[in-house]
Amino acid sequence: MTGKLTPPAARTRLGLEMTAAVAPNSLQLQCCEQCTTVQYPPREVCRCCLSGDLTWRAVEPAGTVMASSALHHCLDPWFEQRAPWLMGSVKLDCGPLVLAHLAAEVTAAGSPVWVFSLKDASGQAVLIAISQSLALDQAQIRAQQLILSDLQEMT
Repeated sequence: MTGKLTPPAARTRLGLEMTAAVAPNSLQLQCCEQCTTVQYPPREVCRCCLSGDLTWRAVEPAGTVMASSALHHCLDPWFEQRAPWLMGSVKLDCGPLVLAHLAAEVTAAGSPVWVFSLKDASGQAVLIAISQSLALDQAQIRAQQLILSDLQEMT
């Protein structure tokens, strides 16, 4: 394979909207203007009231790891070079269950985490969970460092 590897970049229209909504140091998710339900994954209509009036907003980033897994083998070359890759389901305090990349220190179920939406090396939105043992501003810096370390590997 020639050229530099990047994470998979293919996204649906709603995935591209999530990427466009990424804002520094925050977690941006769809919120229903009618019933205020926070949505994940992105969708066309609200999962509770079926309103199509959804907007992207910053939401509370606190959550709890429900389950985690380490990806030891992948057919995608970018992930294969970085195995094991930690992923987990995180129940956000604001409602939804999200899938996020996990920092190494938050693999245990029950771990309190901060979740941030950031752009990966392919320029697409990803969710990253960082331990709540760090203050929120320190966790934001740690999430940026994790993303930047992968971006710097690309250069």
